[in-house]
Amino acid sequence: MAVHPIYIAALVPTLLILSVVGGILLYRSPKNERPLLGLSFLLELPMFFVCTYLIRNPLNHLTESLIPLSSPAGLFLRSFQAPIFEELSKLWLVLLLVRMRRLHRDNALRIGMAIGTAFGLSEIWGLAFHIAQDVSLAGRPFYYFGGFIQERAMVAPLHGIFLVAATRQIGRGRTALALGLLTEFLLHYFLNFPIFLAMLDVGHLGRAGWQMVLLMYVNMYWAFMLGLLAYFVYGMGSFKHGPTRARCPGCKEVYERPFFRFNLSVRTSYERCSKCRKYHVIKAADLIDTEPQAVGSGAAQT
Repeated sequence: MAVHPIYIAALVPTLLILSVVGGILLYRSPKNERPLLGLSFLLELPMFFVCTYLIRNPLNHLTESLIPLSSPAGLFLRSFQAPIFEELSKLWLVLLLVRMRRLHRDNALRIGMAIGTAFGLSEIWGLAFHIAQDVSLAGRPFYYFGGFIQERAMVAPLHGIFLVAATRQIGRGRTALALGLLTEFLLHYFLNFPIFLAMLDVGHLGRAGWQMVLLMYVNMYWAFMLGLLAYFVYGMGSFKHGPTRARCPGCKEVYERPFFRFNLSVRTSYERCSKCRKYHVIKAADLIDTEPQAVGSGAAQT
């Protein structure tokens, strides 16, 4: 029996996310922390299926007789399901690691990103399994599911950023932790909220109109979340302009930095020297600060 093309399509965002997010986590983590990252990742992988088939689906069957899920009230209640149950499906592991004293402020961002991304990857395959039940799609080429590939590649890592909003507050007091948990749930809710509006066809835009609105919304939301992740990792320095001059590591001349450059971190970038006209990796030691208050800030352009 031939493999359903949706599974081939699911491989694309899976491999992309493993390469990018996994590569960054491995690069930025100490060697002695990597086994914990890998174990946390593996423990979280089945949780989408546990959340969906053992909790959400039975709950929907139970409440269907009371509030039809297709009614406005039912759709509104369902809009809270994913933020609540999916985030709880990640937080159990966070609580376990905190209890075992393996999760602390030093590794909270990396552990949170690993757990959340694992859930996002399992969601890719859970959705692929659901789509594969439609036999009429079995004859399509895998690139027919280009929308699925793009959406999953963008959305799956967001689960990591949702969780990081909470884990970054560990060790900062109960009020900060409560604020982090609330932020985690709200970020997830506002990702899904336009889908609720589309189901009700608010504004009578029709299916095609709402598809366009959802596509624009997801792209804007994704950009916002990347900025939020930069803030979580680097603080407000990630949104400030860095030094405008640098000393070229090749020709040793001081030059005005180009507006367009590829940032590797807040104070590390790959850019072209206007003196020798060659590209170099510019590190913090090569930057020339012109104002004292600029120290610690980085360029936001890419």
